[in-house]
Parts: sequence; structure tokens; C-alpha cells
Amino acid sequence: MTPRRPHRGITLLEVVAVIFILLVLVALILPALGPASDLSRRARCINNLKQMALATLNYESAHGVFPPAFGPSPTIEVLNYPRASVQVAILPFLGGIEEVRLYDGFNFRFGLQGVADHPNQDPNLTAASTQVSTFICPSDPAEAKLQGRIGFDNYFASIGATACAELGPAPPHYPANMVETDVRLAGIFNVTLDHAAPAVLPDGSYNPDYRKVAGWSTIASATDGTAATSLFSETLRSASVHGEAESIAADSLRNVYGVSTASFTTPAPPSPATCREGRRIAYRGQQYYRASAATSFYSHTMTPNAPVSDCANVDSDFVAGHTAARSAHPGGVDVGLADGSVRFIKNTIDPAVWRALGTKAGGEKIPADY
Repeated sequence: MTPRRPHRGITLLEVVAVIFILLVLVALILPALGPASDLSRRARCINNLKQMALATLNYESAHGVFPPAFGPSPTIEVLNYPRASVQVAILPFLGGIEEVRLYDGFNFRFGLQGVADHPNQDPNLTAASTQVSTFICPSDPAEAKLQGRIGFDNYFASIGATACAELGPAPPHYPANMVETDVRLAGIFNVTLDHAAPAVLPDGSYNPDYRKVAGWSTIASATDGTAATSLFSETLRSASVHGEAESIAADSLRNVYGVSTASFTTPAPPSPATCREGRRIAYRGQQYYRASAATSFYSHTMTPNAPVSDCANVDSDFVAGHTAARSAHPGGVDVGLADGSVRFIKNTIDPAVWRALGTKAGGEKIPADY
């Protein structure tokens, strides 16, 4: 009978060798997981922008015009501003019944600033507190909600190569630097308003026609070509929960500074020093429903991820502003174009080309390799 060979156990040296090999494998795999995760987030971001661009085109197909920068004039409590954003206007065209119901949940007779200022008394609280997943870039780590509940967004609507969403000429006694008179600088969402109707009707009620939208963009008006005209780009959300400066650094590019008409300039932004002297607006991207430079607009007057602070006109209720496209993606921003496509734009883009990408009928020539 052949003697049985004694069982040989695993030595400590072998255990150490196996652990070493596993650690080496982990070290090799982990760096690859990071870029893969980044690519996944980028893909979701691109898909969000594409959905928004297609929703905008569906809106234009249904109404014959693109959605205006400003929604209906409120007739209760707050007159004229703030009004509903482009993001709200396209909700019914995002493809889901939830978005249709959300849109129906807004009462546009009320000014929409009150949701944040007096949340417990505002009929729009439920709609304003509903988070729309399509409006969120997964690469932005900020999770703070204004008042702990107000819905936020990462995608702003383009107001062209100007700081002004409204096109002129301006009526008498209108705030200066609030209206753009050079229509060549206008983008898809810029509008003209009717200033002829009185603010108050004879019975003392607010007039729904006061400063109503009187001029929109159409596909035909985008003579630069839809593939060369922006609709939406990214923004970085604030980390404030109260809309004050307590939880965000003064030098953070998530701020927007509000300066007076006397200091505000257009189409070029004020100097960085002048801008930083203004009031800090610490709710960037935290009220997706509100049409303003800090919550729903961006302009092509500053290049992507500009290293200087953004600036809005405080006297215009922040509807005029130099708000740069900003993202958490390295090297640039994603932009949704008026043909429904999405393109990644580098921070180093020629400023003139970036401005041209914002205009719908500026007549500029954009190189194919921008």
C-alpha cells in the first residue's frame, strides 16, 4: 500500500503573495473605474441636454414659436417679475406624464419669487419643490436645496451674446442696461415685450397684458443655422440653503453678483472688481422655475468656465446678467444646440466664436472645428 502523502498547508509567504497580487490588481483597476464613471455621468448629462433641446423643438412645432425667456405676467401679488422660466415652458414636451402634471401644477397668476420668500403661503410651493431629474447634471456634487426643498437645475437657457433677455428699444423711464437694442446679438430665447398696456386696469386689478411677450424666435429666424445656435448649457449650482452668503465662499464661481444699473454694462461685463463690489446672490441654479440670470439664463458674453465672477443687474430684478456657462466636467461645458444635437465646448474656445454660437442671426461664420 502506497503511503499517503501528508497534506501541505498554505504558507504565510503564499498568503502574502496572493494579497500582494490582489492589491496590484485593485491598483490597476481603480484608476480605470474613475474615468469610466466620469464618462457615464457625461453621457447622462449629454442625454439630459438632448432631451431639453428636443423638447424645445417640439414646443416650437406645437406653437409655431420657441418658448420665450419670460412666461406670463403675474396678476396677483407680484407685478411683472419674476416670471416662469423656459425650463417650465418645456415641461409638457419632455415626454412624461409627470412633467405634464407638474406644468399644470403652476399658477402663473402669482409671481414666482414668493415661493422662496414665503414658501408656506405660496400656491406654487408643490410645483416649485418638485425636482425634475432631466434638469440635473450628475457631475455636479452640490445637493443643497433652497429652503431645504426648492427644485434646482444645472441647465440654463441661452440669451445670446448679450446680457439682456429683452430686446429693445426701451420705453421711456425704463431701467438702463436692461434691454438689448442690437438684435444681431439675440439668441433663441430673447424676446420683445409690449409696453403699451397699463399695469393696472380701471377696476384696480393687475393687467395680464402688462409687458406681455410680443415677439418670439422661430426656426426661420435662426438664419445662422440651427446647428450653429445654442439653446442650453450647463451651470454650477449654489450650496446655500437660505439664499444668503453663509454657506458659499465669496470667491466661489457659483456666486452671481448683483450690481446697480450705474455699474452694470452690456454687452461686455463690468470689470471683475466692479462686479465683486455688488450684492452676492447665493442661489444660483436653485429656483429652476424662475426667469432670471441667477436661476435660468446664461449668456455668451463670457467664455465657458470663465475665471471671473458672474454679474447681474440688481435694478432689473436680475433678468439682465452676464452669467457664464459652467460645469463640473474637466475642460469645458456641454451645449445643447437648436438642431437637437449636443456638443462639448472647450474653455479655450475663441471668444468671438463662442459669442457667435450664442446668436441666431448675427451673420457670423463659425469654423467647423470649433
